[in-house]
Amino acid sequence: MQKIDSKKMKKKFKLLSLSKNLADGANCLLLSIIPLVFASIFWFLSLPHKRELGRLEADLQASLARLDHAESTKNDLDVLLRCIKEDPEFLEVQARDRVPWHKRNEIIFTIER
Repeated sequence: MQKIDSKKMKKKFKLLSLSKNLADGANCLLLSIIPLVFASIFWFLSLPHKRELGRLEADLQASLARLDHAESTKNDLDVLLRCIKEDPEFLEVQARDRVPWHKRNEIIFTIER
């Protein structure tokens, strides 16, 4: 039978206890670092998407502004077309303003703008 050396056993127990504490500390450290690493990776991978989303939102705002301007211009042109079709006096005023023609026995005075 072997003799049990209490000093060696105490030393082995201390080393075993120390290595267990070290392993527990390393596990705790890893369990706190791994989620941070995954969160950092997720955040880093989402950056291009956020930039693209910002660019697309800016493009959308610009397109909506152009659409509003186009609708306003269309409405103005619709009013002008309706006036030209339905109001002969308006048409005559526009023609006299743009074309240098005049009626017989009529004197035209031009004022520079």
